[in-house]
Amino acid sequence: MAYDEALAGKVRTILNGRNGLSERNLFGGLNFGINGNMVCSINSRGFTLSVGKDNYEKAVSMPGMKPMMMGPKPMMGMVIVENPSGASEDDLASWVNMAADAAAAKPPKAPKA
Repeated sequence: MAYDEALAGKVRTILNGRNGLSERNLFGGLNFGINGNMVCSINSRGFTLSVGKDNYEKAVSMPGMKPMMMGPKPMMGMVIVENPSGASEDDLASWVNMAADAAAAKPPKAPKA
């Protein structure tokens, strides 16, 4: 298994009941989305959240969060959780819900053929 299944189970529980929810195995990890928009990704390198540009500064100021980098530049709207397995249930729910709300606010993506 290339990702933390226990973390995936917690994310499933947090997102349970959200409209448009999907899971996709991608690049050896597991991605969660709402209406085709990424919420988070769990893979062998960690836990990434798509919190959106409006929540980015708030997210990177939270303990345990750091910017996701593309080379030398941060990817605005994307953060990495440094130690998701050490996070409290409340913190994890807060982070995942922030990302889920950002994904749900975006226009739905058309399904790929």
